[in-house]
Amino acid sequence: MTVREVADLAQVGEATVRHWIKEGSLRAIDMGREFRIIPQDFEAFLDRHATRAARVLDDDSDKTKGATTRSPQPR
Repeated sequence: MTVREVADLAQVGEATVRHWIKEGSLRAIDMGREFRIIPQDFEAFLDRHATRAARVLDDDSDKTKGATTRSPQPR
């Protein structure tokens, strides 16, 4: 895959893809004046940078359970 193809799939600019490559986040093959990205390397990059699902708290772990709020004292 070319830098442009990866940029189009990730919906980012080509400069961003080149930045990922130069910082070592995205593995690529240097072909002289351009890079090539193996599709499996791009998939691995996406897996590593995927948003994690938020933890769901059960009722027992709710720290505010049973807490009372204080009304402001009149002056």
